[in-house]
Amino acid sequence: MNTDHIDHEGFTSIPKALKKINSQYRTAHFGKWGMGSNPSVLGYDISDGPTKNKDGNFTNDKSQWIHTAKEDPKNIFSLTDRAIEFIKSSTAKAKPFYLQISHYAVHADIESKEKSFNLLRDKPKGTQQKDQGFAAMTFDLDQGLGILLKKIKELDIEDNTYIIYMSDNGSVPNIPGAKKYEKSYNYPLSRGKWDALEGGVRVPLIIAGPGIKSGSESATPVSGSDLLPTILDLAGNKTITLNEIDGGSFAPILFNKNYEGIERNVDGIFFMYPTEMA
Repeated sequence: MNTDHIDHEGFTSIPKALKKINSQYRTAHFGKWGMGSNPSVLGYDISDGPTKNKDGNFTNDKSQWIHTAKEDPKNIFSLTDRAIEFIKSSTAKAKPFYLQISHYAVHADIESKEKSFNLLRDKPKGTQQKDQGFAAMTFDLDQGLGILLKKIKELDIEDNTYIIYMSDNGSVPNIPGAKKYEKSYNYPLSRGKWDALEGGVRVPLIIAGPGIKSGSESATPVSGSDLLPTILDLAGNKTITLNEIDGGSFAPILFNKNYEGIERNVDGIFFMYPTEMA
């Protein structure tokens, strides 16, 4: 994998930019990295290293669709434990922090706690979403997030912490994975992961934090490229100018302020699916 774009000295990342705003920032990344290079190159002080899907229990064959019961499915709870320790140590030192958890769930292999699997055994299946193991894995991921949110509240930093929850792409079209199907797991959205159609590019994005009204919604389209400028705005950026980026800040949307749209260097949001790999 060519990582020249990542290793370049002038590359601006979220951790690097936050440290320019405030040199006291502590930064950590736990979970899947999967993009070459090393998290430390992008300014992360603590990380699991250059991990890939295999580090979260992934086997690239038909067995990935067979449910397995584990106490720490997809490393959900060990990732959560490390994240909490980082938050606790940062809070104890009165240091601002940036934490990214890139969960291996809900990627195959399909794993969950046995208790979660049994809990959903008698639940009615959906029209498209009917895999009990995948539902249980999703349930466990939600449990892990709940543990983290509870700790943030216990540490009394809820009013000074922004939480961003999102996915990198849409769900697989169906389970087990196959190219031929009538309706995907993402229906009524078209198709899913591996496609630049709605089922592949429309993902959950939920943000909570000070100044954001609970239960508010926005229909303004945003993308992952908007996160860097948005996070810098939330951190109070007054000095960093971002050049040659596709994204723009959507912070005004979060605070329900009047705005004339997201300012980007180019109009529109672009998605690309490589039909052929060199």
